[in-house]
Amino acid sequence: SWIEGGAPKGDEKDYPQAAIRSRLRGEWVDGKEPDRWLQVPDVIRIPAGEAAVDRCVVLKVGNPTPVWVERFDFQPGNREVLSRADYYLVPEGRAAGNPCAWPSGRLAPIGNWVPGAVSTALPPGMGYRLPTAARVVLRLRYRGIDRETTDQSRLGWHASRQATPPLAVGHRLLAGSQATTLPPGERQRRLSFNEEIRQDRQAIGLRPLLFPYASSIEVKLTRPDGSSEVLLVARGYRYDWQPTYYFKRPVPLPRGSRLSVIAYLDNSDENPALRESPRQSVLFREPLLELISAPGEAASTTAYSN
Repeated sequence: SWIEGGAPKGDEKDYPQAAIRSRLRGEWVDGKEPDRWLQVPDVIRIPAGEAAVDRCVVLKVGNPTPVWVERFDFQPGNREVLSRADYYLVPEGRAAGNPCAWPSGRLAPIGNWVPGAVSTALPPGMGYRLPTAARVVLRLRYRGIDRETTDQSRLGWHASRQATPPLAVGHRLLAGSQATTLPPGERQRRLSFNEEIRQDRQAIGLRPLLFPYASSIEVKLTRPDGSSEVLLVARGYRYDWQPTYYFKRPVPLPRGSRLSVIAYLDNSDENPALRESPRQSVLFREPLLELISAPGEAASTTAYSN
């Protein structure tokens, strides 16, 4: 009914979170100006009528000394067309050049934005390290509308004020060891794999990947003592809207624990993310999941996801 009515915006005071209301007004989260922010240097033009437009931008931070960041805050410049943003840190010591030309696997993920998302602060005592003269890569995806338009988004961050260096947050891609062939028309191809935790960690969040064939994903943690819990269930996967799921408190991952991942893929006409027709046989060998974690073991033993 909302769509048939022309998708009216509604009254902002009825929105569930003050943070979302402030974002829609073009404000920073909680109205707090970041310690520093950078804007995309050149206006990005999005042509009319395009189904998807991808752009990549390198932001040169130019910091004279290393900086620890406890929260990144991405602010879209044009919400009408921007459908997602991923941001990466160029690893320290990489030669100068164009990081946009590199495979994304050589870049260090530090966050992503989708419509409706707000920035998520890292738990106390944790942070991302921006090396001296850091460079941040923004990968932006737009959807075309019936007219040409532009965008100039911003990325801000809040620095840690701890007296001691925070625990370094890292991202790790998890994937099965074997490629899978998806025949045309198959709706429910089941994939599963287990990942052993080889040193004490604490999970901060999980990000499902799997695009464009994802249908659902479930992640279960089994500890060495035999206890277990489901950390994530995501059904009706939508790449343009799929957020990173952060836990309200870090989840202990003792050495010897096992993450069990079950995912279902859809290579049929029922999958709205697939545009080519007729369906073709596909060799799928992409990562299924991104684990965001830090060293050590948290005191809490219960996970609650947003």
